[in-house]
Amino acid sequence: MLCAHKAFTESIAEIPPRARVTGRLCRAAARQVASGRSVAAVSREYKVGWPLVHRHFACADALLIEPEAPRLLGIDETR
Repeated sequence: MLCAHKAFTESIAEIPPRARVTGRLCRAAARQVASGRSVAAVSREYKVGWPLVHRHFACADALLIEPEAPRLLGIDETR
């Protein structure tokens, strides 16, 4: 039987094609790690893998801040 209907998958920005988690979940996990919680604790709470939480925290440019300049230069610091 020939059918004129075709199957499709809807795609929206918050859930890209083949995604298993939403962007909102990834941002929430990154914020939790930025607040001081461990990646392992956040991944257990949200029931997602450690690599996913770590990847989204590490890629969160807004969360990265420039460190303060050292007050005293030691052997490991450079100007």
